[in-house]
Amino acid sequence: MVYCAGKDALGSSGKAKIVSAAEDRQPAAPNPVGTGTSTLCFSVFTLTGLLILAATVLLPEYAVLARLQVARDGLAHQLGCEERLAGYNERLLRAKAGDLVLQRRLVIRHHNYRPVGSHVVEVSSPTAPPPVPVQILRDAHRLPRQAPDVLVQAGWWLHDPVTRTGAILLSVALVAAGLLFLAPRTRPGRPAGAT
Repeated sequence: MVYCAGKDALGSSGKAKIVSAAEDRQPAAPNPVGTGTSTLCFSVFTLTGLLILAATVLLPEYAVLARLQVARDGLAHQLGCEERLAGYNERLLRAKAGDLVLQRRLVIRHHNYRPVGSHVVEVSSPTAPPPVPVQILRDAHRLPRQAPDVLVQAGWWLHDPVTRTGAILLSVALVAAGLLFLAPRTRPGRPAGAT
């Protein structure tokens, strides 16, 4: 592109001097960092900033989801224990209806009843296991625990508003530094692929 410059381009003869656009422009400021290094630093800064921003947004929600899954698993465990207890009670009621020996044993065990003329024999044995309903109810109170997860812990750490704001500001600063200071630059007036 060729154009005629203004007053400062007039020579001593008063004629206009023809100057090309490329000659009129100031040379681009030299990049203190090499092009390959500049591109690498730009990528590292920008991607790190975007990764921190994504983690700041997604990890707190992941922590809440993990808490809900643990609660769901606990309720499923308790429901399973309740179903086991209901099945035990149904089997016991069916068996008790026609079995006189079982009825006597249940009365002796649960109501401290002793038939007339019976002898109590002391037996030295380890403590008897608790009845099945007690075992099932104890098992229902032992809820499954959540395995330690670094992402969940980071999510709860980022759930704090002050921490979240700081992480967002850090990510914005990294992306801005990458875009403003380290972005690969082309010389003005030339397409990006031209050498």
